[in-house]
Amino acid sequence: METNAGLLVTLYRRLLKRHDKVAVSYGPAPATCPVRAVRTLLAALNAKGHTDGPLFVRIDGHGRITPPMIPHARNLGAPSGRITSTGAAATVTRAAMLTGFEGQWTDQSLRRGFDTAARRASRET
Repeated sequence: METNAGLLVTLYRRLLKRHDKVAVSYGPAPATCPVRAVRTLLAALNAKGHTDGPLFVRIDGHGRITPPMIPHARNLGAPSGRITSTGAAATVTRAAMLTGFEGQWTDQSLRRGFDTAARRASRET
């Protein structure tokens, strides 16, 4: 849901087995703004006919959104069509390599990086 300050999103916390509402604010730079990025992603998904369901979906090598899996299929991904943490890590690693960043980038390293940056920012204010 859009608000004047950004987006209000619902996240499912698998380990806690609950849904939480989280506010996402506009970023200071358009190129790295999470709200603008989500809007762009939603527009691209809508253009492909994906108008509901998971936001982060599996996409095949031909740019097609992968349908939900058939039970017991040997595809990478969650049955709902969501991208898995393994798929997300592979995507982040490819994007980091394309931009010239060195090292191994995973979903876990992004979480730790965010935690470190948030702690530093709270100490500086």
